[in-house]
Amino acid sequence: TDGGALLTTLALKPEMRDQQRARRARELLAQAKDEYRSQQFLNCLERCDTLTSAYSDLAEGIEAQQLAATVKDNPDYMAKACDSLNARTGAMYLTLAETWIKKGQPAQAQQCLERVLQAAPGSQQAELAQVRLAQLQGTATQQTDFKKR
Repeated sequence: TDGGALLTTLALKPEMRDQQRARRARELLAQAKDEYRSQQFLNCLERCDTLTSAYSDLAEGIEAQQLAATVKDNPDYMAKACDSLNARTGAMYLTLAETWIKKGQPAQAQQCLERVLQAAPGSQQAELAQVRLAQLQGTATQQTDFKKR
C-alpha cells in the first residue's frame, strides 16, 4: 500500500511525468528505427504516427515525422507496408471467420473468408481461406443432401 502511494505521489510530480514521457518517446523512436532497419515499414509507420501525435513537442516526435516521410516517399517501402497491412487484415478476417463458425454462423464466416481472398490474394491467408470456404461449402452441401433424403 505504501509503495503504491509513493508511486502515485511520484507520478504526480511534473518532472517525473516529463522524464517518463521522454523515456517512452526514446523507446518508441528506437523501436521505429529498428523496424525501419529490418524493413518492417508498417510497424515503423505506426510507431512514427504515435510519436508524431503524442510527442510532437519532443525531438523524438520531430525525428519520427522525418522517418515516416522517408518511408512514405519511397514507393517500394510503401508497397511493403501495404503488403504487411493486407496480410494482417487477412489474418484478422480468418480469426473472425473462425469466431463466427464457433458461434454457429457459417454465412457470416463465409463473408469473412471471401474478404480474405479480396484483401490478400495469393497469400498464405488466402490459401487458408480457400480451404476453409471449401470445407464450409462441403458442410452446407452435406446438410442439404441430408435434408433431401
